Amino acid sequence: MSKMEAALEIPEVLSRIIGQADPKDQTAAARTSKVWSDAALNCIWRRLDSIVPLLKVLSPLRRIPYPSMWELEHLPCEESWARFNHIAHRVRKLAHHDEQTIDGREHSHLAFNVFMDLAAMGPKPLLPNLKELEWHVVRPDTPFSLVFLFLNPNLRQLSLEVDITDIPARSFNNLLQLLPTYTPLLTHLYLYTHVGVRDIQSELARCIGRLRSLQVVGLPPNYHTDVMVDALAVAPSLLEMRTGWLAAAPGTPEESRVEFQDGWFGTMERLDFEAPPGRAISLISSQFRPQSLTRIRLTTGLISDNDQLERFLTVVATTIPNLTLLSLNMWSAHLPIPPPLVFSTFRPILQCRKLSYFELGHNHPMQLDESNILEMAEAWPDLKDLTICEDPVIAPDTPAGLPLSVLPLFAEKFPSLRELGLFLDGTPVPPFASPPVFRHLRELNVGTSRLEPKHATSVALYISDICHNAASVVKGKSAWHVSGVWDLEEDDTPYLTSSQAWAEVGKIVKSVHQHRLEKEKSRQEAAQRQARAMVTGMIEQIRNGGDNSALEAKVKELEAALRTTLGDF
Repeated sequence: MSKMEAALEIPEVLSRIIGQADPKDQTAAARTSKVWSDAALNCIWRRLDSIVPLLKVLSPLRRIPYPSMWELEHLPCEESWARFNHIAHRVRKLAHHDEQTIDGREHSHLAFNVFMDLAAMGPKPLLPNLKELEWHVVRPDTPFSLVFLFLNPNLRQLSLEVDITDIPARSFNNLLQLLPTYTPLLTHLYLYTHVGVRDIQSELARCIGRLRSLQVVGLPPNYHTDVMVDALAVAPSLLEMRTGWLAAAPGTPEESRVEFQDGWFGTMERLDFEAPPGRAISLISSQFRPQSLTRIRLTTGLISDNDQLERFLTVVATTIPNLTLLSLNMWSAHLPIPPPLVFSTFRPILQCRKLSYFELGHNHPMQLDESNILEMAEAWPDLKDLTICEDPVIAPDTPAGLPLSVLPLFAEKFPSLRELGLFLDGTPVPPFASPPVFRHLRELNVGTSRLEPKHATSVALYISDICHNAASVVKGKSAWHVSGVWDLEEDDTPYLTSSQAWAEVGKIVKSVHQHRLEKEKSRQEAAQRQARAMVTGMIEQIRNGGDNSALEAKVKELEAALRTTLGDF
Protein backbone atom coordinates (compact mmCIF):
# COMPACT_ATOMS: atom_id res chain seq x y z
CA MET A 1 0.00 0.00 0.00
CA SER A 2 1.40 3.42 -0.98
CA LYS A 3 1.57 6.34 1.41
CA MET A 4 -1.27 8.03 -0.47
CA GLU A 5 -3.48 4.95 -0.16
CA ALA A 6 -2.61 4.67 3.53
CA ALA A 7 -3.53 8.33 4.09
CA LEU A 8 -6.92 7.79 2.46
CA GLU A 9 -7.62 5.03 4.99
CA ILE A 10 -7.57 7.65 7.77
CA PRO A 11 -11.20 8.84 8.23
CA GLU A 12 -10.23 12.41 9.20
CA VAL A 13 -8.00 12.85 6.13
CA LEU A 14 -10.58 11.33 3.79
CA SER A 15 -13.36 13.52 5.20
CA ARG A 16 -11.27 16.66 4.74
CA ILE A 17 -10.48 15.78 1.12
CA ILE A 18 -14.08 14.93 0.22
CA GLY A 19 -15.29 18.01 2.06
CA GLN A 20 -13.40 20.19 -0.44
CA ALA A 21 -15.11 18.56 -3.43
CA ASP A 22 -18.23 19.92 -5.13
CA PRO A 23 -21.62 18.20 -4.51
CA LYS A 24 -21.44 16.21 -7.76
CA ASP A 25 -18.07 14.70 -6.85
CA GLN A 26 -19.23 14.03 -3.28
CA THR A 27 -22.17 12.06 -4.67
CA ALA A 28 -19.81 10.05 -6.87
CA ALA A 29 -17.52 9.39 -3.87
CA ALA A 30 -20.50 8.03 -1.93
CA ARG A 31 -20.77 5.24 -4.52
CA THR A 32 -17.05 4.34 -4.54
CA SER A 33 -16.70 2.07 -1.49
CA LYS A 34 -18.10 1.57 1.98
CA VAL A 35 -15.34 3.69 3.59
CA TRP A 36 -15.67 6.47 1.05
CA SER A 37 -19.46 6.30 1.18
CA ASP A 38 -19.57 6.99 4.91
CA ALA A 39 -17.26 10.01 4.64
CA ALA A 40 -19.09 11.39 1.59
CA LEU A 41 -22.54 11.02 3.14
CA ASN A 42 -21.32 12.90 6.21
CA CYS A 43 -20.30 15.81 3.97
CA ILE A 44 -23.47 15.74 1.86
CA TRP A 45 -25.86 15.76 4.81
CA ARG A 46 -23.88 17.82 7.33
CA ARG A 47 -25.59 21.14 6.52
CA LEU A 48 -29.15 21.43 5.23
CA ASP A 49 -30.89 24.63 4.12
CA SER A 50 -34.25 22.85 4.20
CA ILE A 51 -35.88 19.79 5.70
CA VAL A 52 -37.29 18.79 2.30
CA PRO A 53 -34.31 16.57 1.26
CA LEU A 54 -34.75 14.56 4.47
CA LEU A 55 -38.47 14.16 3.85
CA LYS A 56 -37.83 12.86 0.34
CA VAL A 57 -35.81 10.03 1.89
CA LEU A 58 -39.07 8.90 3.52
CA SER A 59 -41.44 9.48 0.61
CA PRO A 60 -41.89 11.58 -2.51
CA LEU A 61 -43.75 14.83 -1.89
CA ARG A 62 -46.98 15.72 -3.61
CA ARG A 63 -48.73 19.05 -3.99
CA ILE A 64 -52.26 18.98 -2.60
CA PRO A 65 -55.13 21.20 -3.78
CA TYR A 66 -54.46 23.85 -1.18
CA PRO A 67 -52.18 26.29 -3.06
CA SER A 68 -48.47 25.56 -2.68
CA MET A 69 -48.94 23.10 0.21
CA TRP A 70 -47.02 19.82 0.14
CA GLU A 71 -47.36 16.52 1.99
CA LEU A 72 -45.83 13.03 1.92
CA GLU A 73 -47.18 10.96 -0.96
CA HIS A 74 -47.51 7.92 1.31
CA LEU A 75 -46.79 6.96 4.88
CA PRO A 76 -43.14 5.91 5.32
CA CYS A 77 -42.54 2.20 5.64
CA GLU A 78 -40.06 0.53 7.96
CA GLU A 79 -37.42 0.43 5.23
CA SER A 80 -37.85 4.18 4.60
CA TRP A 81 -37.33 4.92 8.27
CA ALA A 82 -34.18 2.79 8.24
CA ARG A 83 -32.82 4.93 5.37
CA PHE A 84 -33.84 8.06 7.27
CA ASN A 85 -32.02 6.95 10.43
CA HIS A 86 -28.92 6.12 8.38
CA ILE A 87 -28.84 9.79 7.31
CA ALA A 88 -30.38 11.63 10.29
CA HIS A 89 -27.40 11.17 12.61
CA ARG A 90 -25.13 12.89 10.06
CA VAL A 91 -27.00 16.21 10.08
CA ARG A 92 -25.21 18.89 12.10
CA LYS A 93 -26.96 22.07 10.90
CA LEU A 94 -30.54 22.63 9.76
CA ALA A 95 -32.17 25.85 8.58
CA HIS A 96 -35.95 25.73 8.31
CA HIS A 97 -38.14 28.44 6.77
CA ASP A 98 -41.85 27.75 6.72
CA GLU A 99 -42.07 29.39 3.28
CA GLN A 100 -39.59 27.95 0.80
CA THR A 101 -39.11 26.75 -2.76
CA ILE A 102 -40.17 23.11 -3.28
CA ASP A 103 -39.63 21.46 -6.67
CA GLY A 104 -39.28 24.87 -8.31
CA ARG A 105 -42.43 26.38 -6.76
CA GLU A 106 -41.74 29.45 -4.64
CA HIS A 107 -43.66 30.36 -1.47
CA SER A 108 -44.43 26.71 -0.79
CA HIS A 109 -44.92 25.26 2.66
CA LEU A 110 -45.28 21.85 4.23
CA ALA A 111 -48.62 20.56 5.47
CA PHE A 112 -49.07 20.23 9.22
CA ASN A 113 -49.62 16.46 8.94
CA VAL A 114 -46.05 16.05 7.64
CA PHE A 115 -44.72 17.12 11.01
CA MET A 116 -47.33 15.03 12.80
CA ASP A 117 -46.07 11.96 10.93
CA LEU A 118 -42.51 12.79 11.97
CA ALA A 119 -43.58 13.18 15.58
CA ALA A 120 -45.64 9.99 15.65
CA MET A 121 -43.38 7.64 13.70
CA GLY A 122 -39.89 9.18 13.73
CA PRO A 123 -37.00 8.53 16.12
CA LYS A 124 -36.63 10.52 19.32
CA PRO A 125 -34.82 12.85 18.94
CA LEU A 126 -35.39 13.21 15.22
CA LEU A 127 -31.86 14.48 14.44
CA PRO A 128 -29.78 13.25 17.40
CA ASN A 129 -26.49 14.99 16.48
CA LEU A 130 -27.91 18.32 15.35
CA LYS A 131 -25.70 21.17 16.62
CA GLU A 132 -27.20 24.26 14.93
CA LEU A 133 -30.87 25.01 14.26
CA GLU A 134 -32.30 28.07 12.49
CA TRP A 135 -36.08 28.25 12.73
CA HIS A 136 -37.80 31.04 10.75
CA VAL A 137 -41.59 31.40 10.85
CA VAL A 138 -43.60 33.92 8.82
CA ARG A 139 -46.94 32.13 8.39
CA PRO A 140 -49.59 32.64 11.10
CA ASP A 141 -50.90 29.08 10.50
CA THR A 142 -47.54 27.47 11.36
CA PRO A 143 -47.63 26.10 14.94
CA PHE A 144 -44.64 27.49 16.78
CA SER A 145 -44.38 24.30 18.85
CA LEU A 146 -43.07 22.34 15.82
CA VAL A 147 -39.56 23.47 16.73
CA PHE A 148 -39.62 20.93 19.60
CA LEU A 149 -39.26 18.12 17.04
CA PHE A 150 -35.69 19.21 16.34
CA LEU A 151 -34.41 20.09 19.81
CA ASN A 152 -31.96 17.64 21.36
CA PRO A 153 -29.37 17.53 24.19
CA ASN A 154 -26.49 18.04 21.72
CA LEU A 155 -27.82 21.31 20.28
CA ARG A 156 -25.39 24.22 20.69
CA GLN A 157 -26.90 27.04 18.61
CA LEU A 158 -30.56 27.99 18.28
CA SER A 159 -31.89 30.91 16.23
CA LEU A 160 -35.62 31.66 16.43
CA GLU A 161 -37.02 34.27 14.05
CA VAL A 162 -40.77 34.56 14.37
CA ASP A 163 -41.94 37.26 12.00
CA ILE A 164 -45.59 37.16 13.05
CA THR A 165 -47.19 40.13 14.77
CA ASP A 166 -49.97 38.35 16.65
CA ILE A 167 -48.26 35.21 17.97
CA PRO A 168 -49.42 34.54 21.55
CA ALA A 169 -46.82 35.07 24.26
CA ARG A 170 -47.95 31.76 25.79
CA SER A 171 -46.23 29.84 22.97
CA PHE A 172 -42.93 31.57 23.66
CA ASN A 173 -43.20 31.10 27.41
CA ASN A 174 -43.80 27.36 26.97
CA LEU A 175 -40.70 27.07 24.81
CA LEU A 176 -38.55 29.10 27.20
CA GLN A 177 -39.71 27.03 30.15
CA LEU A 178 -38.67 23.74 28.49
CA LEU A 179 -35.62 24.91 26.52
CA PRO A 180 -32.99 24.30 29.28
CA THR A 181 -34.29 20.74 29.69
CA TYR A 182 -34.23 19.95 25.98
CA THR A 183 -30.94 21.77 25.21
CA PRO A 184 -28.82 21.91 28.40
CA LEU A 185 -25.55 22.55 26.50
CA LEU A 186 -26.81 25.51 24.42
CA THR A 187 -24.09 28.12 23.83
CA HIS A 188 -25.78 30.48 21.31
CA LEU A 189 -29.35 31.76 21.55
CA TYR A 190 -30.82 34.25 19.07
CA LEU A 191 -34.41 35.34 19.60
CA TYR A 192 -36.00 37.84 17.20
CA THR A 193 -39.75 38.31 17.51
CA HIS A 194 -42.56 40.84 17.67
CA VAL A 195 -43.76 39.57 21.05
CA GLY A 196 -43.60 42.36 23.61
CA VAL A 197 -40.77 42.02 26.08
CA ARG A 198 -43.03 42.54 29.11
CA ASP A 199 -45.00 39.42 28.16
CA ILE A 200 -42.06 36.99 28.20
CA GLN A 201 -39.18 38.66 30.07
CA SER A 202 -39.69 36.76 33.34
CA GLU A 203 -39.58 33.33 31.67
CA LEU A 204 -36.77 34.41 29.34
CA ALA A 205 -34.67 35.62 32.28
CA ARG A 206 -35.18 32.29 34.09
CA CYS A 207 -34.27 30.41 30.91
CA ILE A 208 -31.00 32.32 30.54
CA GLY A 209 -30.19 31.68 34.19
CA ARG A 210 -30.60 27.91 33.71
CA LEU A 211 -28.51 27.75 30.51
CA ARG A 212 -25.14 27.76 32.25
CA SER A 213 -23.09 27.31 29.05
CA LEU A 214 -24.66 30.24 27.20
CA GLN A 215 -21.94 32.34 25.51
CA VAL A 216 -23.79 34.46 22.91
CA VAL A 217 -27.26 35.99 23.22
CA GLY A 218 -29.05 37.96 20.49
CA LEU A 219 -32.23 39.89 21.32
CA PRO A 220 -34.33 42.72 19.86
CA PRO A 221 -33.08 46.14 21.02
CA ASN A 222 -36.08 46.89 23.24
CA TYR A 223 -35.51 43.62 25.15
CA HIS A 224 -32.70 45.14 27.20
CA THR A 225 -34.96 45.86 30.16
CA ASP A 226 -33.90 45.84 33.79
CA VAL A 227 -35.19 42.27 34.22
CA MET A 228 -33.25 41.00 31.19
CA VAL A 229 -30.06 42.90 32.00
CA ASP A 230 -30.12 41.51 35.54
CA ALA A 231 -30.20 37.99 34.09
CA LEU A 232 -27.55 38.57 31.41
CA ALA A 233 -25.21 40.44 33.74
CA VAL A 234 -24.57 37.38 35.90
CA ALA A 235 -24.58 34.71 33.18
CA PRO A 236 -21.39 32.78 34.02
CA SER A 237 -20.20 32.10 30.45
CA LEU A 238 -21.52 35.09 28.48
CA LEU A 239 -19.02 36.37 25.88
CA GLU A 240 -21.20 38.38 23.51
CA MET A 241 -24.46 40.33 23.41
CA ARG A 242 -26.07 41.00 20.04
CA THR A 243 -29.01 43.14 19.01
CA GLY A 244 -31.14 42.63 15.90
CA TRP A 245 -34.43 43.66 14.36
CA LEU A 246 -37.14 41.79 12.56
CA ALA A 247 -39.01 45.06 12.21
CA ALA A 248 -40.11 47.80 14.59
CA ALA A 249 -40.74 45.59 17.59
CA PRO A 250 -43.11 46.89 20.26
CA GLY A 251 -41.62 48.64 23.22
CA THR A 252 -40.94 52.06 24.64
CA PRO A 253 -37.62 53.95 24.87
CA GLU A 254 -37.86 53.86 28.66
CA GLU A 255 -37.70 50.06 28.61
CA SER A 256 -34.19 50.16 27.19
CA ARG A 257 -32.69 52.79 29.51
CA VAL A 258 -31.06 50.48 31.98
CA GLU A 259 -28.26 51.63 34.28
CA PHE A 260 -25.45 49.08 34.36
CA GLN A 261 -23.66 48.34 37.58
CA ASP A 262 -19.99 47.82 38.35
CA GLY A 263 -18.89 44.19 38.12
CA TRP A 264 -21.60 43.09 35.69
CA PHE A 265 -20.79 41.18 32.50
CA GLY A 266 -17.44 40.11 33.89
CA THR A 267 -16.74 37.57 31.12
CA MET A 268 -18.09 39.46 28.10
CA GLU A 269 -15.69 40.10 25.20
CA ARG A 270 -18.01 41.37 22.45
CA LEU A 271 -20.85 43.91 22.54
CA ASP A 272 -23.20 44.33 19.59
CA PHE A 273 -25.96 46.85 20.22
CA GLU A 274 -28.28 49.43 18.68
CA ALA A 275 -28.73 52.78 20.37
CA PRO A 276 -29.00 56.49 19.63
CA PRO A 277 -25.68 58.36 20.03
CA GLY A 278 -26.50 59.83 23.43
CA ARG A 279 -27.48 56.45 24.85
CA ALA A 280 -24.36 54.82 23.42
CA ILE A 281 -22.16 57.46 25.09
CA SER A 282 -23.99 56.99 28.39
CA LEU A 283 -23.61 53.21 28.23
CA ILE A 284 -19.87 53.16 27.50
CA SER A 285 -19.05 55.93 29.98
CA SER A 286 -21.01 54.37 32.86
CA GLN A 287 -19.61 51.95 35.42
CA PHE A 288 -20.28 49.20 32.89
CA ARG A 289 -16.68 48.48 31.85
CA PRO A 290 -15.98 44.75 31.51
CA GLN A 291 -12.24 44.24 31.70
CA SER A 292 -12.47 41.59 28.99
CA LEU A 293 -14.37 43.70 26.42
CA THR A 294 -12.40 43.93 23.17
CA ARG A 295 -15.02 44.18 20.39
CA ILE A 296 -17.82 46.68 19.83
CA ARG A 297 -20.41 46.79 17.06
CA LEU A 298 -22.73 49.80 17.26
CA THR A 299 -25.69 50.57 15.02
CA THR A 300 -26.87 54.13 15.52
CA GLY A 301 -28.63 56.79 13.50
CA LEU A 302 -29.75 60.37 13.70
CA ILE A 303 -26.30 61.70 14.49
CA SER A 304 -26.86 65.43 14.62
CA ASP A 305 -23.23 66.49 14.23
CA ASN A 306 -19.69 65.17 14.10
CA ASP A 307 -18.98 66.50 17.60
CA GLN A 308 -21.43 63.96 19.01
CA LEU A 309 -19.66 61.12 17.22
CA GLU A 310 -16.26 62.40 18.35
CA ARG A 311 -17.46 62.37 21.98
CA PHE A 312 -18.52 58.73 21.64
CA LEU A 313 -15.17 57.71 20.13
CA THR A 314 -13.29 59.60 22.84
CA VAL A 315 -15.22 57.70 25.51
CA VAL A 316 -14.53 54.37 23.77
CA ALA A 317 -10.80 55.07 23.45
CA THR A 318 -10.57 56.17 27.08
CA THR A 319 -12.56 53.35 28.68
CA ILE A 320 -11.67 50.41 26.38
CA PRO A 321 -8.01 50.86 25.39
CA ASN A 322 -7.61 47.17 24.47
CA LEU A 323 -10.22 47.35 21.73
CA THR A 324 -9.41 45.09 18.76
CA LEU A 325 -12.63 45.50 16.72
CA LEU A 326 -14.83 48.54 16.17
CA SER A 327 -17.78 48.46 13.76
CA LEU A 328 -19.94 51.58 13.42
CA ASN A 329 -23.12 51.52 11.34
CA MET A 330 -24.30 55.13 11.16
CA TRP A 331 -26.61 54.78 8.20
CA SER A 332 -29.75 56.90 8.39
CA ALA A 333 -32.76 56.80 6.07
CA HIS A 334 -34.43 59.79 7.69
CA LEU A 335 -34.19 63.54 7.66
CA PRO A 336 -32.25 65.51 8.67
CA ILE A 337 -29.50 64.25 6.38
CA PRO A 338 -26.46 63.38 8.53
CA PRO A 339 -23.49 65.70 8.05
CA PRO A 340 -20.48 64.62 5.93
CA LEU A 341 -17.65 62.93 7.82
CA VAL A 342 -14.25 64.44 8.47
CA PHE A 343 -11.17 62.50 9.52
CA SER A 344 -10.51 64.63 12.61
CA THR A 345 -13.72 63.21 14.12
CA PHE A 346 -12.11 59.75 14.22
CA ARG A 347 -8.73 60.81 15.57
CA PRO A 348 -9.57 59.79 19.20
CA ILE A 349 -9.97 56.14 18.22
CA LEU A 350 -6.36 56.09 16.99
CA GLN A 351 -5.44 55.75 20.67
CA CYS A 352 -6.66 52.12 20.50
CA ARG A 353 -3.35 50.72 19.27
CA LYS A 354 -4.47 47.10 19.29
CA LEU A 355 -7.24 47.66 16.76
CA SER A 356 -7.12 45.11 13.92
CA TYR A 357 -10.64 45.56 12.52
CA PHE A 358 -12.31 48.91 11.73
CA GLU A 359 -15.58 49.18 9.83
CA LEU A 360 -17.57 52.35 9.17
CA GLY A 361 -20.89 52.72 7.32
CA HIS A 362 -22.37 56.12 6.54
CA ASN A 363 -24.55 57.95 4.00
CA HIS A 364 -21.57 60.08 2.97
CA PRO A 365 -18.10 59.04 1.80
CA MET A 366 -15.21 60.12 3.99
CA GLN A 367 -12.47 62.12 2.32
CA LEU A 368 -8.95 60.98 3.18
CA ASP A 369 -5.60 62.41 2.15
CA GLU A 370 -2.16 60.85 2.33
CA SER A 371 -1.43 62.28 5.78
CA ASN A 372 -4.63 60.70 7.16
CA ILE A 373 -3.66 57.29 5.77
CA LEU A 374 -0.16 57.58 7.23
CA GLU A 375 -1.63 58.57 10.59
CA MET A 376 -3.86 55.47 10.63
CA ALA A 377 -0.96 53.25 9.59
CA GLU A 378 1.20 54.52 12.43
CA ALA A 379 -1.58 53.87 14.96
CA TRP A 380 -2.73 50.50 13.56
CA PRO A 381 0.29 48.75 12.00
CA ASP A 382 -1.33 45.30 12.31
CA LEU A 383 -4.73 46.24 10.86
CA LYS A 384 -6.30 43.29 9.04
CA ASP A 385 -9.74 44.57 8.02
CA LEU A 386 -10.49 48.18 7.06
CA THR A 387 -13.79 49.40 5.58
CA ILE A 388 -14.52 53.12 5.33
CA CYS A 389 -17.86 54.20 3.83
CA GLU A 390 -17.44 52.13 0.67
CA ASP A 391 -21.13 52.39 -0.30
CA PRO A 392 -22.45 55.92 0.27
CA VAL A 393 -25.70 57.09 -1.25
CA ILE A 394 -25.21 57.94 -4.90
CA ALA A 395 -26.68 61.40 -5.41
CA PRO A 396 -25.86 64.25 -7.82
CA ASP A 397 -23.81 66.05 -5.17
CA THR A 398 -21.93 62.97 -3.89
CA PRO A 399 -18.23 63.92 -3.90
CA ALA A 400 -15.71 61.94 -5.91
CA GLY A 401 -14.18 58.88 -4.30
CA LEU A 402 -10.55 58.33 -3.40
CA PRO A 403 -8.21 58.09 -6.40
CA LEU A 404 -6.94 54.65 -7.34
CA SER A 405 -3.43 55.91 -6.56
CA VAL A 406 -4.14 55.47 -2.82
CA LEU A 407 -4.19 51.67 -3.18
CA PRO A 408 -0.37 51.24 -3.38
CA LEU A 409 -0.09 53.43 -0.26
CA PHE A 410 -2.50 51.14 1.61
CA ALA A 411 -0.54 48.12 0.35
CA GLU A 412 2.72 49.57 1.65
CA LYS A 413 1.53 50.90 5.00
CA PHE A 414 -0.92 48.13 5.94
CA PRO A 415 0.97 44.93 5.04
CA SER A 416 -1.41 42.63 6.99
CA LEU A 417 -4.65 43.75 5.32
CA ARG A 418 -7.02 40.93 4.39
CA GLU A 419 -10.07 43.03 3.52
CA LEU A 420 -10.21 46.63 2.31
CA GLY A 421 -13.38 48.61 1.56
CA LEU A 422 -13.16 52.09 0.04
CA PHE A 423 -15.28 54.45 -2.05
CA LEU A 424 -13.05 54.92 -5.09
CA ASP A 425 -12.94 57.12 -8.15
CA GLY A 426 -12.59 54.73 -11.09
CA THR A 427 -10.72 57.22 -13.25
CA PRO A 428 -7.51 55.48 -14.45
CA VAL A 429 -4.20 56.74 -13.04
CA PRO A 430 -0.65 56.19 -14.37
CA PRO A 431 0.77 52.84 -13.21
CA PHE A 432 3.67 52.62 -10.79
CA ALA A 433 6.96 51.27 -12.14
CA SER A 434 7.19 48.76 -9.27
CA PRO A 435 4.24 49.38 -6.93
CA PRO A 436 3.96 47.93 -3.40
CA VAL A 437 1.71 44.87 -3.44
CA PHE A 438 -0.93 43.48 -1.12
CA ARG A 439 0.45 40.18 0.16
CA HIS A 440 -2.59 38.98 2.10
CA LEU A 441 -5.57 40.88 0.67
CA ARG A 442 -8.51 38.56 0.01
CA GLU A 443 -11.22 41.11 -0.75
CA LEU A 444 -11.30 44.61 -2.21
CA ASN A 445 -14.78 46.03 -1.60
CA VAL A 446 -15.55 48.94 -3.92
CA GLY A 447 -19.19 49.28 -2.84
CA THR A 448 -20.95 51.92 -4.93
CA SER A 449 -17.74 53.40 -6.34
CA ARG A 450 -18.10 55.04 -9.74
CA LEU A 451 -16.51 53.47 -12.82
CA GLU A 452 -17.14 54.02 -16.51
CA PRO A 453 -17.25 50.78 -18.53
CA LYS A 454 -14.59 52.06 -20.97
CA HIS A 455 -12.07 52.18 -18.10
CA ALA A 456 -12.77 48.66 -16.75
CA THR A 457 -9.78 46.98 -18.42
CA SER A 458 -7.17 49.60 -17.47
CA VAL A 459 -8.48 49.71 -13.88
CA ALA A 460 -8.40 45.89 -13.68
CA LEU A 461 -4.78 45.76 -14.86
CA TYR A 462 -3.84 48.47 -12.34
CA ILE A 463 -5.44 46.49 -9.49
CA SER A 464 -3.81 43.26 -10.70
CA ASP A 465 -0.38 44.86 -10.37
CA ILE A 466 -0.90 45.48 -6.65
CA CYS A 467 -3.01 42.42 -5.75
CA HIS A 468 -0.76 39.49 -6.54
CA ASN A 469 -2.92 37.00 -4.67
CA ALA A 470 -6.02 37.81 -6.77
CA ALA A 471 -8.18 39.55 -4.18
CA SER A 472 -11.88 39.30 -5.02
CA VAL A 473 -13.33 42.60 -6.21
CA VAL A 474 -16.64 43.00 -4.39
CA LYS A 475 -19.15 45.61 -5.50
CA GLY A 476 -22.65 46.68 -4.54
CA LYS A 477 -24.50 47.88 -1.49
CA SER A 478 -23.82 46.28 1.87
CA ALA A 479 -26.50 45.01 4.22
CA TRP A 480 -26.27 48.35 6.01
CA HIS A 481 -27.37 50.34 2.99
CA VAL A 482 -30.80 51.85 3.65
CA SER A 483 -32.99 53.41 0.98
CA GLY A 484 -33.78 56.87 2.25
CA VAL A 485 -35.58 59.96 1.13
CA TRP A 486 -32.59 61.12 -0.89
CA ASP A 487 -31.53 57.79 -2.39
CA LEU A 488 -32.20 57.47 -6.12
CA GLU A 489 -33.52 54.39 -7.92
CA GLU A 490 -30.79 52.04 -9.07
CA ASP A 491 -32.20 51.41 -12.54
CA ASP A 492 -32.16 55.08 -13.62
CA THR A 493 -28.81 56.16 -12.17
CA PRO A 494 -25.15 55.45 -12.99
CA TYR A 495 -25.11 52.95 -10.10
CA LEU A 496 -26.06 49.96 -12.26
CA THR A 497 -23.58 50.92 -14.99
CA SER A 498 -20.75 51.20 -12.46
CA SER A 499 -21.75 47.93 -10.83
CA GLN A 500 -21.51 46.10 -14.14
CA ALA A 501 -18.15 47.72 -14.89
CA TRP A 502 -16.73 46.63 -11.54
CA ALA A 503 -18.02 43.09 -12.17
CA GLU A 504 -15.96 43.09 -15.37
CA VAL A 505 -12.94 44.33 -13.37
CA GLY A 506 -13.33 41.37 -11.03
CA LYS A 507 -13.35 38.90 -13.94
CA ILE A 508 -10.22 40.43 -15.49
CA VAL A 509 -8.34 40.48 -12.18
CA LYS A 510 -9.13 36.80 -11.69
CA SER A 511 -8.03 35.99 -15.24
CA VAL A 512 -4.75 37.89 -14.87
CA HIS A 513 -4.02 36.09 -11.62
CA GLN A 514 -4.66 32.71 -13.25
CA HIS A 515 -2.27 33.60 -16.08
CA ARG A 516 0.31 34.69 -13.51
CA LEU A 517 0.00 31.37 -11.67
CA GLU A 518 0.44 29.38 -14.87
CA LYS A 519 3.48 31.44 -15.81
CA GLU A 520 5.00 30.95 -12.37
CA LYS A 521 4.32 27.22 -12.55
CA SER A 522 6.11 27.01 -15.91
CA ARG A 523 9.07 28.95 -14.49
CA GLN A 524 9.38 26.62 -11.52
CA GLU A 525 9.09 23.52 -13.69
CA ALA A 526 11.92 24.84 -15.92
CA ALA A 527 14.07 25.52 -12.86
CA GLN A 528 13.37 22.02 -11.55
CA ARG A 529 14.43 20.48 -14.88
CA GLN A 530 17.61 22.54 -14.78
CA ALA A 531 18.33 21.40 -11.22
CA ARG A 532 17.78 17.73 -12.12
CA ALA A 533 20.12 18.06 -15.09
CA MET A 534 22.80 19.59 -12.86
CA VAL A 535 22.46 16.80 -10.31
CA THR A 536 22.83 14.23 -13.09
CA GLY A 537 25.94 16.02 -14.33
CA MET A 538 27.46 16.17 -10.85
CA ILE A 539 26.90 12.46 -10.33
CA GLU A 540 28.60 11.70 -13.66
CA GLN A 541 31.53 13.96 -12.77
CA ILE A 542 32.01 12.25 -9.42
CA ARG A 543 31.93 8.82 -11.08
CA ASN A 544 34.52 9.96 -13.64
CA GLY A 545 36.80 11.49 -11.01
CA GLY A 546 36.43 15.15 -12.11
CA ASP A 547 38.33 17.96 -10.39
CA ASN A 548 36.85 19.55 -7.24
CA SER A 549 36.85 23.14 -8.52
CA ALA A 550 34.50 22.29 -11.39
CA LEU A 551 32.31 20.32 -8.97
CA GLU A 552 32.06 23.28 -6.58
CA ALA A 553 31.00 25.52 -9.47
CA LYS A 554 28.20 23.10 -10.35
CA VAL A 555 27.08 23.00 -6.68
CA LYS A 556 26.73 26.80 -6.70
CA GLU A 557 24.73 26.63 -9.94
CA LEU A 558 22.50 24.02 -8.33
CA GLU A 559 21.94 26.20 -5.26
CA ALA A 560 20.94 29.08 -7.51
CA ALA A 561 18.47 26.89 -9.39
CA LEU A 562 16.95 25.59 -6.15
CA ARG A 563 16.56 29.12 -4.83
CA THR A 564 14.68 29.98 -8.00
CA THR A 565 12.31 27.13 -7.29
CA LEU A 566 12.08 27.10 -3.49
CA GLY A 567 13.38 30.48 -2.37
CA ASP A 568 16.10 30.76 0.28
CA PHE A 569 16.82 27.52 2.14
